[in-house]
Amino acid sequence: MDVMISFAVGQLAHVSYGIDLLRSRHLSRKDVLHRNGNVVSISGTPFHSSCDGEVVGPISDRTWRVEKSAFEMTLPDET
Repeated sequence: MDVMISFAVGQLAHVSYGIDLLRSRHLSRKDVLHRNGNVVSISGTPFHSSCDGEVVGPISDRTWRVEKSAFEMTLPDET
């Protein structure tokens, strides 16, 4: 699972982050933390979360887990 945390604070930083996100350059920003893992737990001050584009919050704790074989995709034959 890819985990990305933005520490952009303030209007200018949010706009700049949004532009970099649209241009796929957000992961190289100094105010962005990017990691990979199988389990991610966050707790503390209430926060908002975006999972696959679904924004939830404010919440104060959350755990995400990658479950083997939990997702299946059928693709069309290449003909």
